[in-house]
Amino acid sequence: MQSQLPSNSVPSFNCSVNVVSGDFVSAHGYLSKSVRATEQMYGSSSIELANDLQKFSEVSLHAGKTRDAVTAARRACDLFALNYGPDCDAVLELRNIANLSLD
Repeated sequence: MQSQLPSNSVPSFNCSVNVVSGDFVSAHGYLSKSVRATEQMYGSSSIELANDLQKFSEVSLHAGKTRDAVTAARRACDLFALNYGPDCDAVLELRNIANLSLD
């Protein structure tokens, strides 16, 4: 019997390869797909989505896509606060990105 990988595992693997090689723009594209797949698979308020949004936010920032980084960080903060409370470490870390100016 052949096992199937979750639909977002290939984009996540490709993202890891690109991040290691410093290609944050390509990693941004793969993580964008992974975020959509994770939301479909686990739901819009899941901790799995919060984790993917956190990765996407950090990679977006390195890729020079500040608006995507801030948007994802804010959403991830909301989800981490919903699932773990407003004082969890992930929320505190993501606030630095979530509070960046978009001017």
